[in-house]
Amino acid sequence: IRDIGVTGVQTCALPIYAYRALWRLKSDEAYLHEAAKASPKEPEAWQQLAFVHYCRREWRQVIENARRAIAADAPMTHASDPTAKTKAYDLLAVALWELGERPEALTMAREAVARCPDDPRLAGNVASMERILAA
Repeated sequence: IRDIGVTGVQTCALPIYAYRALWRLKSDEAYLHEAAKASPKEPEAWQQLAFVHYCRREWRQVIENARRAIAADAPMTHASDPTAKTKAYDLLAVALWELGERPEALTMAREAVARCPDDPRLAGNVASMERILAA
């Protein structure tokens, strides 16, 4: 991009920004893998890895990491995310649904609602799944 009022050639920074964003994403994912391996009984890193794979529609990896988050049994601390397992159940339900495992997906979605009954999105997911399965 040239600007007539600026001497010299001005080039767009977008390719550099995109490259840095891609590097940061890969770096963050590597960090999450390290965190999950270092603390396998903590659900947060596993749940966040499941979300990374959800964004890419990598359903089998979502299932693997969500199940690890659900199985994590570390006691809650002040730094724990109290919703990590609820998020993991929600991600697991979506991935199972996408892979055609509909009854198990509904079970996981119901568990997410049981853990967070005030979330209308989760309740809506369960209602939609029940309606589809009843048809």
